Amino acid sequence: LSWEWKYKKTKANQFKHDADIDKLLGYYKDYFSENQLDGSFLIPTDAINAIRKLESFSAGKLIVITGDKAFNAIDELVGLRDPIIAIPGSCSFIVNLHAIGLYTQFMSEKNTFALSSPYLEEFKCGCFVFTPNLISSFEELRLQWEDGMKHFGATEFSSLQRAVKEELRAPDTESLKIPP
Repeated sequence: LSWEWKYKKTKANQFKHDADIDKLLGYYKDYFSENQLDGSFLIPTDAINAIRKLESFSAGKLIVITGDKAFNAIDELVGLRDPIIAIPGSCSFIVNLHAIGLYTQFMSEKNTFALSSPYLEEFKCGCFVFTPNLISSFEELRLQWEDGMKHFGATEFSSLQRAVKEELRAPDTESLKIPP
């Protein structure tokens, strides 16, 4: 397999058929232009379309929790470079959680918010909440997310998971029972 990449300047109104995607491109264009920086990024259009579809199924009450190798800060998108391709059994690109977070924020008239892991290294987590008129009831989620990511983030979970897998290679059902 081989890939070839071309770099183009982002134009305004490039995605006239999708105002949300055009708004994301406009945000990145403005940010990189105003800061006199080059930037390389992918817009996760399929993820955004999946969120739209799930939101329609859920009557607008949706929480999406995700974890993956990802970019969750705009600083990670600075510079011209080819996209990172992961081939762990399939072909995938490192996801731009920053763009999904922006998409969530752009929908703020619908009472939405985004949370992400605070670290720039390792596995990243994101929580995207779409809940009309219920935002105040999620303050505890925000606080718990912040505390959990500081003290037991994705990297710690991954380490715990590996240790449990090694310790319990072939557990029987009795060893998996939780005591009362």
